[in-house]
Amino acid sequence: MTQIHKAKTGAAARRVMRKIGTAIAVGVISLVIGFVLVEAGYRLLLLRTDARLMLPWRLVNPANLPPIEVYNRSLWIFDPDEGYQYVREDVDWTRIERGIVSDCARLNPIKLLEEAGSSKATTPQPI
Repeated sequence: MTQIHKAKTGAAARRVMRKIGTAIAVGVISLVIGFVLVEAGYRLLLLRTDARLMLPWRLVNPANLPPIEVYNRSLWIFDPDEGYQYVREDVDWTRIERGIVSDCARLNPIKLLEEAGSSKATTPQPI
């Protein structure tokens, strides 16, 4: 038999219901507070450890970056019948080291492939 059935009067039943309601409310509020605390802790952990988050106090020193090469377009185009092919147009290429442009050139992948077999093989032409 439950506490509500044991209550002899309406006032006693209301007190029991109030106790149950209070217990449920305290449980829900505790769960919400627990969730907020765990989420806040996780976000703080991410701020401290995740290198992908760019924060003002975590600015990257260009001297520590690896060299990168940038092309103004892809070296390949996709043909549904034949698959990927080199482009016929020139491709501008830039190399950046320690935050400074260290080299740039104009490439033509088709010419490089054609000349690779001949004695006239050349390096990329500077812009």
